[in-house]
Amino acid sequence: MKIMIVGGGSIGLVLAAMLAKTGNDIWLSVRREKQKEAIINRGIRVYDAENSAIAGPVHVRRIVSRQELDELNMFFDIVIFATKSYDLHEAIHTHRKLISRDTIVVGVQNGVSHLETLDKAFADNPIAISIISWGATRKNDADVCLCGEGDIRVGIYRGNPIASRAVARLFSSAGFRVVEVDDVLYEVWMKNCVNAALNPLTAMLRVPNGCVLSESRLSNITYNVVQECVKAARMNDVKLDVDMVWKRFTEIVSKTASNYSSMLQDVMAGRRTEVDSILGPVCHTTGKGISCLLYQMIKAWEKCRESSNEK
Repeated sequence: MKIMIVGGGSIGLVLAAMLAKTGNDIWLSVRREKQKEAIINRGIRVYDAENSAIAGPVHVRRIVSRQELDELNMFFDIVIFATKSYDLHEAIHTHRKLISRDTIVVGVQNGVSHLETLDKAFADNPIAISIISWGATRKNDADVCLCGEGDIRVGIYRGNPIASRAVARLFSSAGFRVVEVDDVLYEVWMKNCVNAALNPLTAMLRVPNGCVLSESRLSNITYNVVQECVKAARMNDVKLDVDMVWKRFTEIVSKTASNYSSMLQDVMAGRRTEVDSILGPVCHTTGKGISCLLYQMIKAWEKCRESSNEK
């Protein structure tokens, strides 16, 4: 199969490197020419948390930068959008010509807002959603750490379930632990509740994931956020249970205790966060609570950072 991975961040690099071992025709689309040249020259290397090599150097079929997309005149069997949630709309626009009506579109974003974005953009395509629970940190333009244990949960969002099964088989063939799910909305909101409780707090305090459970006052805050997120999910007709979400939360945090959350990585790198997609839907739905306070604090930090960068 001819597969395009859109995005050269931590998730995109891990998927590209691991999928390249499956014998499929793997392409990777990156934003910057500098990253393109780094991957071409060095290949992609994947390391574990102890800095031992898992894969690499891996060379995919072709690396393309955004400037080269207009030169491509072909369709792909599967297109995996591995961008940040706030970059998804632009990524869809720049890669649309590569997608036929038979192309399987895959979203792996954090939060919940990507569901509506994909649904509006691809009215005629099968859409599969992948929920990734392992952590990854990009070390540089070509090297990435696959940190912590976890799985990829795959389900159909729209279209024939055969499409999501094909994606699940693809990820499984690359060595990932894959769980096929029937109710993908449940899983998306489940992970969003985990992220909503974990990411903003670790980002503001600049601590690894495990701290939110090891310190009782932080644990109490995260439990309250989980409760608010479950309420928001139920108001969106997704029947989550607080105890089940808290169990998943503690499992994931325990497995990734030494990791830095994706939002903390964004803060440390001075990048925009995905708070609008993760906490935004919770705050906008419930209208109050700790979730709204955390949301406003992260948004204020982003505004202050933008203002200081403009000076």
